[in-house]
Amino acid sequence: MKGLKFLFGMLLAGMCFHMHVQAQNAGNLSLLQGPEAAQVLFAECQSIQASFDKLDRQEMPLAYVKYKYFKRVGMHLKQGLFTEKALVAAEEEFLAAQPDEYGHIPFELAAMSGQKVPEDLLQQAKDAALQLLSQ
Repeated sequence: MKGLKFLFGMLLAGMCFHMHVQAQNAGNLSLLQGPEAAQVLFAECQSIQASFDKLDRQEMPLAYVKYKYFKRVGMHLKQGLFTEKALVAAEEEFLAAQPDEYGHIPFELAAMSGQKVPEDLLQQAKDAALQLLSQ
């Protein structure tokens, strides 16, 4: 168990460094808006999912993968991709979505399959975020 925790810690550290380097190489991420910003985040979700898929599912359940996804999204708050309220709205939308039999929701399925996230799903998330921001 200690070995798994060490491996997990090293994996997270590596992913954080990798994403930091990618962000620097991509230039100013704060310029990304709408679908472009979503694609960055979904690509990260896909990367995180792939990393955790290599670990024992009973040790690292999907709920924890989702938690790490939102922690990763939080890294982008400082770069202007999302406001706090918009992030909360996106998280609520994510958690409220009806999962399939494997526990995946539409955003995850699109990201993991390498498909472009459908515009209607992006619009739903955007509408939910804007509605929360207007309150």
